[in-house]
Amino acid sequence: MCKLYSVSGQINSPAGATIPFGTNSSYPYGIMPTNLPKTGVFGSSQDAADAYNTWKTNYVELCSASPIKYRVRFDTPAQTVSEGIGYGMILAAYAADKNLFDGFLQYYKDYSDANSLMNWKVNGCTGVIGSGAASDADLDAAIGLRIAMRQWPSISNYSTDFSTIINAIRTYEIQSSTSAGPYQTNNGDGWGMSNSCRNPSYQSPAYYKVFGAFDTSNLSIWNNAVIASYALISVNVNSSTGLVSNWCDVNGNANNCNGPNEYGWDACRFPWRMATDAIWWNDVNAQTRCTSLANFIKGKGVTNLKGPLPQVGGTGSYHSPAFVSTWSCSLLGSNSSFQTTLNAAYSETLKTQDALPSYFGNTLRLLSLFQMTGNFWNPVLGTTGIQENQSESNKTKCFPSPFSNSFSIESKEIINSVVVRDLTGKQILNQKGGTEKIIINASQFATGIYFINIDLANGIRQTVKMNKR
Repeated sequence: MCKLYSVSGQINSPAGATIPFGTNSSYPYGIMPTNLPKTGVFGSSQDAADAYNTWKTNYVELCSASPIKYRVRFDTPAQTVSEGIGYGMILAAYAADKNLFDGFLQYYKDYSDANSLMNWKVNGCTGVIGSGAASDADLDAAIGLRIAMRQWPSISNYSTDFSTIINAIRTYEIQSSTSAGPYQTNNGDGWGMSNSCRNPSYQSPAYYKVFGAFDTSNLSIWNNAVIASYALISVNVNSSTGLVSNWCDVNGNANNCNGPNEYGWDACRFPWRMATDAIWWNDVNAQTRCTSLANFIKGKGVTNLKGPLPQVGGTGSYHSPAFVSTWSCSLLGSNSSFQTTLNAAYSETLKTQDALPSYFGNTLRLLSLFQMTGNFWNPVLGTTGIQENQSESNKTKCFPSPFSNSFSIESKEIINSVVVRDLTGKQILNQKGGTEKIIINASQFATGIYFINIDLANGIRQTVKMNKR
């Protein structure tokens, strides 16, 4: 048995992260709650900071001090699942809590299988009791590492570990079989390429775009994974409610191949994943899914959000944060007509918690609070909207800034297109490229701040924030 330690203390400890917690208060796309707190050490992020410290006290245990190794207590507190470690890595990296992040990473690596992917269940701090990886956990662990790479760019092993995990995901968890849903994410490295059981909530298109920006030699695979995700989802999703099923076949048809056929405890991650693609990449597919869910939420009323329930709708049994908080995230990827609903959903998320020791809903609640308070920024674009992993000579340049009647965009790559949006996310201009330099006529733009979305022929997407005077 491991000795039990209570972990508490302030986030952003030690100091030194590139993007300290609470310093990003908006995203370039989507909407944000307008009823966030304005006082406390972390201002509009104070609720999320408080929830993070409570979560650490309730769910985090120190396994060893040398090397530092932490685990997340499962619903059965003596156990840990890889899913919880993946969530923990995301949270610790965004919180700029380096000590905790390093401890979660060590745990992930210590209990990984021969493919360098973490076995899905561990007996506390002692040994594996559930072998084989779970794809959703590996995807989240990988994105946690990519966030850490942005937070602490001088730590070289983060990049090495990130490369190892995404290579393993690409090899063992992105389908290669042409007969079983090519480029879909399967359920884990032990399921095999011929297995036809799928989990819609495992499909993570926002992440694949991040992976492709790093793993450029396999960019086509990651791009195809994005396409395959939305193809599966488009069949599986209910056109009226926007709900997906826990499980389906490779064609997207709902079934019970690994659990109940309903919008349940697996499917509830889907709104959070769609919101991520909407606020990170402005993906129109994600926006469509988020808007459908927003209509469902608005019709139900936030106090009536319960699950599990059939995809066609109805009444669920549990007003759990697993459902309330993740549904709330989908509103971020909608539009300003849902602002009142988003504000109410944020308040409902704050007051909705599961009783201890239940970890799942309370952890999703914390991830959702991070996302709803601006602390779920794109690890490629950071908070400035500029991709950081380019050499200075290859960076796309926009000038002058601030601009007046026009501005130019120059790149070492061919520019496919430029989309200009205002602060509300409304598209102001969509101009095709085809050259390495294009001129944008801004004479009709009102004075204010704009987001310039640049799509390059090499597959890189950039967003630059500019001001018209």
